[in-house]
Amino acid sequence: MYVAATSYQLAQDVSGAWAGRESPYVVKIPDGAAAVKSGAFYFESDIVTVLIPDSVKLIGENAFDYCKNLSSVVFGSSVTSIMEDAFCDCESLADIRLPDSLVRIRARAFSGCKKLTSIRIPDSVTFIGEDAFEGCDSLTEVFIKVPELLEDAGLPEEVRIITE
Repeated sequence: MYVAATSYQLAQDVSGAWAGRESPYVVKIPDGAAAVKSGAFYFESDIVTVLIPDSVKLIGENAFDYCKNLSSVVFGSSVTSIMEDAFCDCESLADIRLPDSLVRIRARAFSGCKKLTSIRIPDSVTFIGEDAFEGCDSLTEVFIKVPELLEDAGLPEEVRIITE
């Protein structure tokens, strides 16, 4: 099952209705979904939290692109790929813990996440795309086992890279 903008649950409303609800929104991707489809929540500025279950393996391109008020994402334990621009320009995104299952972070996946201050890249990650963290102006530290993966990640000059 793939999740599109019309196929998901809100934590406050298990009927899955989106239109006409009070903001802010907590989006809970349904258990059993294998992926969040490309562009599924593109430009949904009222989303503040996303809960991703263990069944999801892929976050599609632009899935949460321009979700300006998204501040927290809770990943399940099975996500292996975060595609291009998945969380691009989520300006309020400050709290993110990448799952140990993650293998690929594609180009610009987190670019423009201006409130992100720290991130731990799991040891399982083997690829970080170009400008994955470009424009993350508040990013001060990155925890990573293989710092060479960050070569083209677009990190701010003053970021401290901590090898684990």
